[in-house]
Amino acid sequence: MTDPKALFDERLGRFQSAMALLPTDRVPLGISTAAPAMTYTGINYADVSYRPDKVLESCLKFYADFPEIDTFGPPANYYAPYYDAVQNNSYKYPGRDLPVDIHFQYHERANMKEDEYEAFIADPTAFLLEVWMPRVHDGLADRQSPRYSLTLLKAVYAQARMRAEVGAITAAMIEKLGLPPAFGGGCHAAFDELSDKLRDFKGILRDIRKRPELVKRACGIMIPFEINKAVGGDPTRRFPPYMTTHKPMFMSPKEFDEFYWPSMKEMLLVLWDCGVRVRIVMEGNWTPHIHRLLELPKGSVVCELDMQNDIVKFKEILGGYHCIIGGLTDPDFILTSTTEMDEKVHWLCETIGRGGGFMINGPCGIPGGAKIENIRAMCEAVMKYGWYDKNVKHIPLPPPEKKRDWEPLIYTPFEEYKKHLGGSVTGDEEVIAKYWNAFEAQALAWAWSWL
Repeated sequence: MTDPKALFDERLGRFQSAMALLPTDRVPLGISTAAPAMTYTGINYADVSYRPDKVLESCLKFYADFPEIDTFGPPANYYAPYYDAVQNNSYKYPGRDLPVDIHFQYHERANMKEDEYEAFIADPTAFLLEVWMPRVHDGLADRQSPRYSLTLLKAVYAQARMRAEVGAITAAMIEKLGLPPAFGGGCHAAFDELSDKLRDFKGILRDIRKRPELVKRACGIMIPFEINKAVGGDPTRRFPPYMTTHKPMFMSPKEFDEFYWPSMKEMLLVLWDCGVRVRIVMEGNWTPHIHRLLELPKGSVVCELDMQNDIVKFKEILGGYHCIIGGLTDPDFILTSTTEMDEKVHWLCETIGRGGGFMINGPCGIPGGAKIENIRAMCEAVMKYGWYDKNVKHIPLPPPEKKRDWEPLIYTPFEEYKKHLGGSVTGDEEVIAKYWNAFEAQALAWAWSWL
């Protein structure tokens, strides 16, 4: 089959069926990063960060030569000009302040002070715009300088251009190769946002002991903003938003249950009611917390496993309840032989893949530097051992059932603006309010996209 539309329908249907725990013809190859395309075509991280034209060229070449792969990872998180526009001081990028062949680096620090919890909880958007952003973006450090206003304008333009250029890559992959993206948009668990972007790791460790109730309130206040990100990622709900998780690997079950899980669970339950299935990227070792995922509705999340996780334990507890993605490790791609890769994929198909609800991938993606012959061996092994029923034919599925609608968040309701106008308007109020609310929602989403 070479028709891109037919390939897209088949691959998307296979991908969706695995996520929904429905029968598939074979184990899908649910690849979620652009790293193997970089390795295959020889582009470096500086190219990925600053040259979307090279990223597209690289992805088209790699995925055309590996047609067994069912999804690809959009490289939005690499887009450095977006952060340059505001003089962001939290990221270091290859080709700018890192060597060209080094992955970008995030500098975690306390951008919210320990005595600022109450201010953040009282009005998180105001805190984000007036306190957090000037601390994180050097271009916004001086509100009295023309540079401040120019940086805001640049930031809006940069985001629009990033979405257009990354969107063009996704569109080309769909239209030319019939390859669906592995996810659409992203969100984070509230505790991770609080720890990663606001308080930093050392700060949050102190806070859960010295001010535990403030930590819980801060997590709770962020839930609707994270839901807003997830719902807005893909309005069609064909592709799941991803949720990276950074801190569970460092938390005891008691700490996880008290501080991390309540807000995450609430968020995931609302998203499922909105018809959104979330792809959780389980970084580090999530194994002590697996059982909590049984508190969510069946099939409401997809569990993408890092290599520290015990995939056998995940299968034992979650098999048939939530879809699992992963199984291969960095050493499988970088250090082992093709024979060993073949044997590992065979084992995965016969054990973890038994009964469906499983996709093969590396640990949260194929690593940079993977041997191309091992990627080929992975694909060939899936085509040898990964079949369930060749009579199953895939077409795109409807999105998950929606039990409620999510209204995009706004900061200033139209009623407030109407008071500013004197309490009434002379024309069609519904039309005027529609535009007001749409632009308010876009502005608020833009502000929270930085966190």
